[in-house]
Amino acid sequence: MSWITKAENLLNKIDQSAAIVLQSKEEVNVPVAPPIVVPAPIPKTPSAKNVMILSRSTPKKAAKSSDVDEKWETMSETNESRKSSISSKHDTVIDQKSLQMKESSSNVSLNSFSVEKELTANKILVAELRSENNELKGELEALMEQIKVNGNSQKIQELEDLCASLVEEKKELTNISQSLENSSSKYVKTISELETAVMKLQQNENDLKHKLDYAKNETRDITNELQQYRLRAQNQLQLKEKMIEQLKFSGDEKVVNGNETGELTLQVQLEELKSERDHLQSEVELLTKRFDESRNFIEKMEHKHRMMQADAEDKLSTLENSISQLNLKCSHYEEEIQFQKQEIARVREEMLNQKTVMTTKLHDKENELRRMKNSVRESQVQIEIENRMQSLTQSLLSKQNNLENVTAERNGLKLQFEKLSHQHEALLLQMRQERPQIIHINETDDAKSQVPNFMMVNPFDSRMSRRVKRAYSNLDQLGVRLGVFLRRYPLARISSIFYVALLHIFVVFVLLSSTPSQ
Repeated sequence: MSWITKAENLLNKIDQSAAIVLQSKEEVNVPVAPPIVVPAPIPKTPSAKNVMILSRSTPKKAAKSSDVDEKWETMSETNESRKSSISSKHDTVIDQKSLQMKESSSNVSLNSFSVEKELTANKILVAELRSENNELKGELEALMEQIKVNGNSQKIQELEDLCASLVEEKKELTNISQSLENSSSKYVKTISELETAVMKLQQNENDLKHKLDYAKNETRDITNELQQYRLRAQNQLQLKEKMIEQLKFSGDEKVVNGNETGELTLQVQLEELKSERDHLQSEVELLTKRFDESRNFIEKMEHKHRMMQADAEDKLSTLENSISQLNLKCSHYEEEIQFQKQEIARVREEMLNQKTVMTTKLHDKENELRRMKNSVRESQVQIEIENRMQSLTQSLLSKQNNLENVTAERNGLKLQFEKLSHQHEALLLQMRQERPQIIHINETDDAKSQVPNFMMVNPFDSRMSRRVKRAYSNLDQLGVRLGVFLRRYPLARISSIFYVALLHIFVVFVLLSSTPSQ
């Protein structure tokens, strides 16, 4: 930045010399300006901080840093070439000034011509220097922006790559966790389904047990009934056989008296006994069939119960194995998730540390850029302040002149207004004095009928006030005319009074006679 400050100092000196020459142009004896000593411009090289920042870059940044170095070299070469051209131009100007000094000692007439030439040369040189200064500032800003972008872009890319890898890992972890959740939900569903199936099997087993108990009880009851029925049948058969034998013995004795009746009764009893025997045999057969069927059913149910119990035991064993495998998988997945969470936390800490380091570096670079910009702006601010001071002084002078003109015009208008107001007052007095005097018959009525002064129409009133005053005057005229008419014609006055009295009487009569409608 030293060559920029030197160039600005050189520009300031040239401006001062030009101002001195312009001031000396008004005088007769033109003083010769002292020769300007141009300091040799020091070629700007990149600062140590920039070199350190570029040297710290990673191997990936080597290509970009080489491009930046080439740009620095090209910029320094262009700056040196420009400075050499500026120094050569300054040498020519200084040579011209030395020649003009020698000529001024010989001739005063040639001195004015040399001053004009010097002014033109100085103006051209100042314009060229300003344009080159602006170009150099633009190139410097572009270079600083490129350095900033090249220094930050690669770090940003690395951070973006890390962020992308972290995002991919996060997606993988989310997918794994979702798959684990889905598998766990599926396993939970299967376990619940198996538990419901086991509950159903247990319920079926209990139902079958109840049915078996009920069937066994029924078979026991049936067997007991069969045995009792057999005993009863045997007892009845024995009793009947005894009765038949007794009847046979008694029948031999009573052959004479009741042969026919005894035979009939015996036949009837035999038929009844046979029918009962057949009936009992059929019932015994049915009961035996039922007993066999119930026994077969019980055997089948016991077989089914054994089969169901074996299937349930197999399913329970498979379920226990699957549950143990699921528990092992869940524990394994939980360990993996914890490990990945730890890795994510570690990566986040690394990212935060890198972010803090990058923010500190960015703040340092921004501070350096601000310093550079402030050092560049200081020279511009001084020139702008001088230009503003000149423009403000010129504007102040012009405004003061305008104010003086305006105050003079205002004073003239005030005088004209005062003259016109005096003339108006004089005219009003003349009008009042020249007004004819009218003697009224009734002075009190005329005083009452006179319009007040504030209701008189003035030329300074607004439209609305004029309209109101005219309406008031018209109404006043109508009232005056009506009063004059009633004074001149007493019959009209009496008739109007009579009419008003009749109206009042009629109104009172209507009010008293009318009844309100319900």
